[in-house]
Amino acid sequence: MKQRERIFTIIKYAFSVLFTLLAFTEGFRKKYLLAQLTELGIIFLLSNYLLRKKRIAGLIVNAVLLILFHLQIAFMMFGNSYLTNAMITNVHAIRMLGGKALLYIAAAVLLVAASVLPAGVVSFRKLREPELLSVVLALELAFTLVFGNTYSPMYAYADLAGKAFRTAAQRRQIASIEDAGASFYREEVPDEIPGHPSLPEKPDIALLFTEGLSQNIIDDERDIMPRIRAYQERSVNFINYYNHTFATYRGLIGQLYSGYQLDDFDTNSLVSMQQILGDLGYETVLINTEPHNAGFTSYLNSLGFDTVLDVEGTEEKRVNGTCSDREAYEALYRLMTEREPDAPPLFAVLYTVGTHVTLYSTDEVYEGGTAGDFFDKFYNLDYQFASFVEQMEASERWEDTVVVFTADHATFADEDFTRAFPDYPRKQGILDTIPFFIYHAGVEAKTVDAGGRNTLCLAPTVLDYLDINAPNYFLGSSLFGPMSSEITPDTIYHDPDTILSSKYGIIRPLIEAESEVFQPLLELYLAAKLHEN
Repeated sequence: MKQRERIFTIIKYAFSVLFTLLAFTEGFRKKYLLAQLTELGIIFLLSNYLLRKKRIAGLIVNAVLLILFHLQIAFMMFGNSYLTNAMITNVHAIRMLGGKALLYIAAAVLLVAASVLPAGVVSFRKLREPELLSVVLALELAFTLVFGNTYSPMYAYADLAGKAFRTAAQRRQIASIEDAGASFYREEVPDEIPGHPSLPEKPDIALLFTEGLSQNIIDDERDIMPRIRAYQERSVNFINYYNHTFATYRGLIGQLYSGYQLDDFDTNSLVSMQQILGDLGYETVLINTEPHNAGFTSYLNSLGFDTVLDVEGTEEKRVNGTCSDREAYEALYRLMTEREPDAPPLFAVLYTVGTHVTLYSTDEVYEGGTAGDFFDKFYNLDYQFASFVEQMEASERWEDTVVVFTADHATFADEDFTRAFPDYPRKQGILDTIPFFIYHAGVEAKTVDAGGRNTLCLAPTVLDYLDINAPNYFLGSSLFGPMSSEITPDTIYHDPDTILSSKYGIIRPLIEAESEVFQPLLELYLAAKLHEN
């Protein structure tokens, strides 16, 4: 081997090993490390054999395999999992990662550069590559038989491709189903709780979706979000309540319609919360905090609100073209209070984006900024929410207003999250308990145990609390009622990668009998929302 090739070979594989070990130090289990190092060994031996036979082919195969390998390690390091369908389908939101854009770009350039270094042939004195490769492949097979293929970076690509084929087949199946709506039609929202005596017949409603907020952040003893925790204690507060999907594009429409999505941009032709309220005379307004994001704005316009109100953040507060949480809540306050006395009741929906992964606070900071910027955005959201409510309580509109606070989905358990909450184990980086509480003048503080039910229950629960009845196709149930002992969607998380049960607060895959019930129901619902008018 030439001296330059020897150096490049050492650098290439030293980088691969060190990169893999660095990901391991971020808190991943030993089984991942073992699978990764084993597959790195397979790549080395296979490449070495091809380099010996046909150098150009060997260089190409080596570079491609190492790029694929390094990408999976990078995804694991930054996102706590290998590449998933959810990551791919959310590539349209990549601009939201601008808070760490330079880091991600630098990492990508480095891993590609290391992968394409021209390696030389490494000679073995006693054993040839086929024999060594057979031994390592046998070890890989034994590992897979004992522990499964979950830990394999290369199998993750095959699994992703398999899911893509299954999704395509599922889409064809869904398109062939007709007259499915009758299976989900309900003549009324279940009346599980009497109307609250302190509320008017048609109060203004402010429904607040916070970007990626898990309940553990609010509960944390370091008082990251003490104001929201205090409001939970004074509200009708739901505990053991989980997100039903991930990420934002699925979470918002899924909660407003109480239904599942196959793809992010799928529309829903069934009945929504905003349609029910609109039919009762409400003016429905959705505040757009990302007016510079054409795809997101188009998505919001498809949800059937009377008005999508664009809120332009000021230049100094704008992060990646978004409106800051302070400016978003200020816009909501103006909308709620600057109304004519004879105006129709208002259903205002706000999605605040400031707590998005990699973003940072442009206003309030936690502990004077000494704790780093990860907590700042949550502390800032906490401050802005409390400021909004305090202003509402001092306004003439408060006696006629109901505030509903929740999240679009759980906080994504990326490297920042796991580092910030090392003692809070997350079995799933995309599924967790999230906040949901209802607050208004005269509210009677109450804690309701959702028992593992999920965000499909938002619409029926809020409508039940407000004593609003209407025909619907909701998959969720009112959290004021008992939880069904049957297999029901309101305890099942779904995205194209993952289906999990959160019933009784235990996160687990569905058993075969449960899948046999859920899968046909899912396809039937997706067909219903596609065809029903």
